[in-house]
Amino acid sequence: MSIGNNIKRLRIEKKLTQKKLSELTGISEVMISQYELGLRNPKLENLQKIAKALNVHSLVLLDQISQDLSDELLKDMETEKPSFIDISLLREIFGKIDIKKENGQYSYILGDDDSTFIISELTFDNISESVENFIRLYIKIANEHPESQECFSLMDCIKDMNLQQIQNLIEYAEFLKQKKR
Repeated sequence: MSIGNNIKRLRIEKKLTQKKLSELTGISEVMISQYELGLRNPKLENLQKIAKALNVHSLVLLDQISQDLSDELLKDMETEKPSFIDISLLREIFGKIDIKKENGQYSYILGDDDSTFIISELTFDNISESVENFIRLYIKIANEHPESQECFSLMDCIKDMNLQQIQNLIEYAEFLKQKKR
């Protein structure tokens, strides 16, 4: 769905006229109309104003995430949970990310229709924490030993590995650790 279609759909769902949306955003009514008709695309600044007025994340307007995920992100931002960065990272890796809630529990749906899989909120939180810790460690090493290229070389090798290759590397490291004892 186009940006304009998303703006129009959400504006109508929120029972807003183009005039009211214009008043809420400070964007002219003519411009709102042009966005909805697909004659123009909003600049990032205007996209963010429209998203705020419609109470959605701007990525919903870009058709990158669902309304459910937007609601969860907005709730997380209110409670200062830093999940937007985590979600952006996963979206960058898997292309598509969505969220669902069943029996009071959230699950994250990663990937597209051909290769979709689901992780629990606990798994998501553990991944987020691991990534955060890894980044902190990497920055600390780079800061304390700027002349050392070992860390950068290792990262360069790992970044292109798939999950199975990383698993094999971990198993080999465990094997070497056991053999050393």
